[in-house]
Amino acid sequence: MKRSLRCRKCEHNLSKPEFNPTSIKFKIQLVAVSYIPEVRIMSIPNLRTMKESQVLLTLTNPVENITHVTLSACEDEDPDDINSTAKVMVPSKELVLAGKDAAAEYDELAEPQDFQDDPDVVAFRKSNKIGFFIKVIPQKEEDGDVTVSFKIRHDFRNLAAPVKPSEEGPETPAEAIWLTHHVELSLGPLAL
Repeated sequence: MKRSLRCRKCEHNLSKPEFNPTSIKFKIQLVAVSYIPEVRIMSIPNLRTMKESQVLLTLTNPVENITHVTLSACEDEDPDDINSTAKVMVPSKELVLAGKDAAAEYDELAEPQDFQDDPDVVAFRKSNKIGFFIKVIPQKEEDGDVTVSFKIRHDFRNLAAPVKPSEEGPETPAEAIWLTHHVELSLGPLAL
């Protein structure tokens, strides 16, 4: 027998059965991957010790609403920054990601939203994804991969409607919560 599973504190659906009665899959709804912007490496130049290189990363918005993202380098004494072997310079400007729209991925004629992107920071923009540049200076001449660390800070709005209505009123807009995550990327070995 398939049943929905709810959080005991807030009563959000954690998993619920698929609508198709022949399927036994459950859909997980409150998984962090579904809400945190995804960082991926798109292109890596030849990395050389103490030489600045420009790396192209992509940032993808997994939610339907616009997400604002800021990046910052790790502080010198950051306890999370233990594997970094390179100095990283991230864009100081806020990056704005368009909301995820499943139909826009297939619609070639969709009107692009007008974002005022700095071409020195943003390489491209497509649907809910942007490509942006970071600068990397490898610091150590060791064998092994060049690793960079930085912080990503983004806004999050919990748009899932709670089962119990709040006492404040029928509809209160979702307030933005700013979340910070540590990101560590392995960029591969140094060029010879």
